[in-house]
Amino acid sequence: MTLGEWITLLDQKAGLLSSDNSEPYYLNVTESSPYFEAVQAAVEWSVLDGTAPFDPDQVLTREWTAYTLMNLSERDVKQDTNVSIRDLNSSMFPKHVSASVAHGLLSLDRHDRFLPREPIDRTEALNCLSVIAEQIDRRTMFDPHLEYEFNEEAEFTEEEPEVLDPTENTAVFRPDAAVEKGQYFTTGTPEQPETVYRIKETEVKEDGIHADIEPAKAEEVFSSIDTAETFEVDFTKAKIIDAIDETVIQDAESSLEFASPATVRSSGYEKTHEINGYHISYSVSATGIKAEVKRKTKNGLEVFGNLMISSVKPSYRWKTENGTIQDGYFTMEFQSAENLGASIDSYKKLYGDFSKVEPGNFLGTIRNLFQEHADPADITLPLAKIEIPVPSQPLLSVLMQLELTIRATGKAQLALSQDNCIGMEIRDGHLRRIGHSDMDAKAFLQADTSLLGGVKMAMKLAGMTIADMKTEAGAKAKADAQVHLYDSQNNHSVLHADGIPSDLIDDLSDGNENVFSCTDITAFKTVGIRFNSPDTLAGRAGLSGVLMLVTEDNGEMIPGLNGHWENGHRVAKCTRKDRPQTKDSGPVVESDQIRITDYSMILDPGETKSIQIRALPKGYAVKDLVLTSDNPGVAETSGLAVTGKTEGSSIIHIRTSDRKYEISCSVLVRHKA
Repeated sequence: MTLGEWITLLDQKAGLLSSDNSEPYYLNVTESSPYFEAVQAAVEWSVLDGTAPFDPDQVLTREWTAYTLMNLSERDVKQDTNVSIRDLNSSMFPKHVSASVAHGLLSLDRHDRFLPREPIDRTEALNCLSVIAEQIDRRTMFDPHLEYEFNEEAEFTEEEPEVLDPTENTAVFRPDAAVEKGQYFTTGTPEQPETVYRIKETEVKEDGIHADIEPAKAEEVFSSIDTAETFEVDFTKAKIIDAIDETVIQDAESSLEFASPATVRSSGYEKTHEINGYHISYSVSATGIKAEVKRKTKNGLEVFGNLMISSVKPSYRWKTENGTIQDGYFTMEFQSAENLGASIDSYKKLYGDFSKVEPGNFLGTIRNLFQEHADPADITLPLAKIEIPVPSQPLLSVLMQLELTIRATGKAQLALSQDNCIGMEIRDGHLRRIGHSDMDAKAFLQADTSLLGGVKMAMKLAGMTIADMKTEAGAKAKADAQVHLYDSQNNHSVLHADGIPSDLIDDLSDGNENVFSCTDITAFKTVGIRFNSPDTLAGRAGLSGVLMLVTEDNGEMIPGLNGHWENGHRVAKCTRKDRPQTKDSGPVVESDQIRITDYSMILDPGETKSIQIRALPKGYAVKDLVLTSDNPGVAETSGLAVTGKTEGSSIIHIRTSDRKYEISCSVLVRHKA
């Protein structure tokens, strides 16, 4: 492996996905190089030194592995005197080599030599990279603290509004209140603010001073922030708000000092929202929250979905000085699960019996009825807002917002679960994206289906958003149904159903021997993360980004699900074949009985011939005839076609569907020489 290949893999694993500088740091690694973006990003993250020589075509050695990984780890790189390395002085990076051995990342041989210039085995190098990536992506802060200083230019008024509407961003102060445009006020105190607002405009009215307000910006209120913490979320101590009507489902404990250990928290909440008929319910425990939605559509489809979030562990380290982010780290580890079920007993109860419908009328009739009863379960539901207080730091909180996106046009079952770690790190004005989502998926699909769980997470100080991120994880599936139609002359046509669920077509075509269906299914996982919206401190600093972990290109949902399906089974290709066409023997005339052209036929194995109908009783058509074989192992029927199977004889019975009229034809299948 070359150094250029190594840096590319390192950047991908560490989330160093882009560079802010188009000017090359190395004259030998320009924009035409396949390693340009990776090398630029590595220099900006101090994995490489832009002032030192670098050859991307050089073979990766043990000392370059130690050098790059120790720089990536952000550990204190210094020579450990307790570690004896006989050939340390022969390395270009003695401190990094010593640190890598001291931390157990790389080892010495039995002669206490590191062998710095030796090429490193690819597998060993990638294993070391995985160890470092896991460490930097899942940090634990062992020194929880919060220190801050107010900006001297931020003028606070001690006046409190008599009316505050944070939704409309308005406030009303008493008539003699000392408030001015540009001042700040808080719902707490300047020493312990809860939420800070800035007064944009004021207008004196009879009932008081009316003010237009806006949420304050952290960089304007605080001249410095220094904080760190890692904790596990107890949802029974969080404030949970219904995202649809802002009902407080569960109120938060005001602070750790005043919380009663014996406080009994709410464990459940039930309410029906009139959003396309969906019923929404919540359940809360110390470790997680579960939201469920369900409804029954007009076409009888019963839809159920849920989103579960549990084992949430935020970790952050944040330091700003005079509005500049010097050090930023914010991750959330959590487990999530989404489920979707869509079922119906029978479409025939609603649509009727289609077993006798002419093939030419089949799809058009279904399409008209489907559109008439159309009521797809297609919606994005905001579920809950969760305000989580940080233990021992009342000014800080973590906000979570949950939403569930469902689309189901027919029968489907989806069960997804993820083990997530998402977040970001900021260093020297650059953003490193952190994203892990190990997904397990089980599915059975017969229609277009989508299931996405959305979780937005924000870090707040006195109500001001420092950083945020939103992840959407789930699965999407497209089921393209085709209908195979055979007319009375066995002419075969294939029509695309264009959005009609394949399970609907399967159900209604059952019993109609001239209509068959099949389905092409394309299904994939999807996981994406967006970092730092414009209303955050980090977003205003230009530290925004997107990370697509799993997409349609790399996210097959379940091995074996994608492909062509017939009768509930995946097949290599479509097996709906053309039938032998019936030759036109002239018009069918009226008679007192069924008459055919030939009352016997001789076939070879594999040969097919069609029975020619000459006459039918009054009131009957060719489509009313049913053919059966006494010995289908010798000769089998399909429509009016008879196919020889093996040597022998059989009688083919041609009957009207009401069994009032019948005639027979003898078949001899010859021995195949």
